[in-house]
Amino acid sequence: ISYNETEATGFEGAVTELSVYGNDKVILNRSGEYTSNLIIEKGKKHHCQYGTPYGDIMVGVNSKDISSSLTETGGNVTFKYVIDVNSSYLGDFNISIDVKQ
Repeated sequence: ISYNETEATGFEGAVTELSVYGNDKVILNRSGEYTSNLIIEKGKKHHCQYGTPYGDIMVGVNSKDISSSLTETGGNVTFKYVIDVNSSYLGDFNISIDVKQ
């Protein structure tokens, strides 16, 4: 899944690409002025780079749930995860994306 970011997200001009590996892993790569690489994987914590207008930070990413019904013609992917910075809780995030051909 690939899409162009807009002013609404604060990353206008960037391109975000999601790679979905069934119900086990989602990798989010954002290219542009502020790059990010987040790995959301069931049962594992990943330390990932996240770009912001104030500089890059290293964040911890723990998956809470991943569910995908994606096929070549569309479907849905939903993933929930927690981010921490220096082991301090930053927030819970829930993303659901519907894909239509």
